[in-house]
Amino acid sequence: MASNRELSEQAEALGKELGISVDTKGLNNQALTELVAHLEKRADAAAQKPPEAPKAPPAAPATETSPKPARPPIDGASDGSKGGPPPKAPPKATKSKAPYVVAKGKALTCRRGVLGPGDEIKVSDVSDGQAGLERLVKSGHVVKQ
Repeated sequence: MASNRELSEQAEALGKELGISVDTKGLNNQALTELVAHLEKRADAAAQKPPEAPKAPPAAPATETSPKPARPPIDGASDGSKGGPPPKAPPKATKSKAPYVVAKGKALTCRRGVLGPGDEIKVSDVSDGQAGLERLVKSGHVVKQ
């Protein structure tokens, strides 16, 4: 079994060969062994890879004399048609038919649980009945519609 120092040196040498930086600080013997094994696999794979063919020179930039390909506009504006899917209709505002609702920005805890803004509240939800509901309307927590 190799020592940590030997494994660290081997990992750093393999890293330089592959052109990557390797940090071995704080690694135990098992982690260093795994790191070296991984780097050796990468080095073997790089050695077996055929050398890259030289890249072709970049294409000459288009000049004004070269014809530009005619592309249809993305939005279809030139042919008079609307491009893309039809726009979605805005959601219809459903107004609650309840006589009392929780006010915007408020929440109430009642017999049915916690009610948020716009939730219907009934007389049976309030412990002191109609008088309690009127009290909540007066305080601004509930809105009468």
